[in-house]
Amino acid sequence: MPNPKSRVQPDHLRYFKFVGRVVGKALFEGCSVECYFVRSMYKMMIGQRLSFTDLEDLDHHLYDGLKWCLEAERTAEEVESLYESFSVDVEHFGRKEVVDLIPGGRDTSLTSDNKEYYVERKAYF
Repeated sequence: MPNPKSRVQPDHLRYFKFVGRVVGKALFEGCSVECYFVRSMYKMMIGQRLSFTDLEDLDHHLYDGLKWCLEAERTAEEVESLYESFSVDVEHFGRKEVVDLIPGGRDTSLTSDNKEYYVERKAYF
């Protein structure tokens, strides 16, 4: 999976494009290439829509936490007591940044009514 911190290198997108072409050429020529991708990468390659379950391969702890949130027996108080918003905190080389999952996400609280949408946006992020 491409590392989101790779944008430090100005030509990082060209490197991804190059690797993609090498893998594509090998597949086209019928060569065996020993490289593996996470399920979500394969789905993006063939144009399938990503789903919440694809997160299990990439980050099992996050998957378990979001799955807990989705369980039917969770009360509204339990979900809202997480004090989550539609934003994530990311750190890039010591610099912290808040990224909104939806427009105005840091001002939108997680509730039992919007938890499915929250999980979808967080998993896709």
